[in-house]
Amino acid sequence: MLPVGLGLSRRLFAREVAPRLGGLGVAAGLVGEGSDCFGFDDEVSRDHDWGPAVCLWIQPGESPAPFRAILAELPAVFEGFPVRATPGRTGVLGTTAFYRRFTGLERPPESAAEWLAIPEHALAACTNGEVFTDGPGAFTAHRRRLLEHYPEPVRRHKLAAALEAAAQAGQYNLPRALRRDDPVAAALAQAAFLRHAMGAAFLLARRYRPFSKWMFRALPDPALKDELEGLAKAATAREKADRVEAAAARLTGALGGLSGSRDTFLLAHARELRRGLDPAVLGLNPNLEG
Repeated sequence: MLPVGLGLSRRLFAREVAPRLGGLGVAAGLVGEGSDCFGFDDEVSRDHDWGPAVCLWIQPGESPAPFRAILAELPAVFEGFPVRATPGRTGVLGTTAFYRRFTGLERPPESAAEWLAIPEHALAACTNGEVFTDGPGAFTAHRRRLLEHYPEPVRRHKLAAALEAAAQAGQYNLPRALRRDDPVAAALAQAAFLRHAMGAAFLLARRYRPFSKWMFRALPDPALKDELEGLAKAATAREKADRVEAAAARLTGALGGLSGSRDTFLLAHARELRRGLDPAVLGLNPNLEG
């Protein structure tokens, strides 16, 4: 079953938009920002910028007028919900302008530097949701290339950086802050470990991590998810340390042939991942925050 908002939007397109298109070829769907695009919308989501909506992506030089006229004919309410029209996020959008907004490029990235310059949450946002139809094919071709994920040297570079940051935060700084009875430093270290451990899991699954609000919910590793939730709820230093090590073991077990190290310290695996990488790639910012 499709998530609520995405399902509503698909039915809106099928019943109200597609019959009006006639011979007009266009890409249509719901992709981009918003909980419904990720399939995470719920009752809380409905307090702002939520409701059945459609994106129509047109090609460069194509007139938006006939497509805007079609959308202007849509009912104000569909299946009991107000039809949403959010300028710049739904309605008639240019294919190249859509991708440029998220990636800064009108084509898929090519070099390692171009890939790393794009915030990962932006890559998640422009490849989420669903494309209902795409007659011209250009929107889907661009999307398909992004969904192929990072080139392997870029993925390894980012994964090494994420594991190193997780080791520093969770396996080193967190226990030291707890021994010093510094709750603020401990909270910061724990949050950093959670973030970087999740970042590593997305890279291992060859998926883009969304922005922080949805990162845990979208986490592709259920076992790691349990350990990280346990860490967030742990009350004692011993419990926290055990959860960190269990999460680290889950990550190292998922590395497979990427690392030959048997060390329990994530930093050792980060070093293994960097072996043989082009120094030009290693010299680039792995962009863990974006």
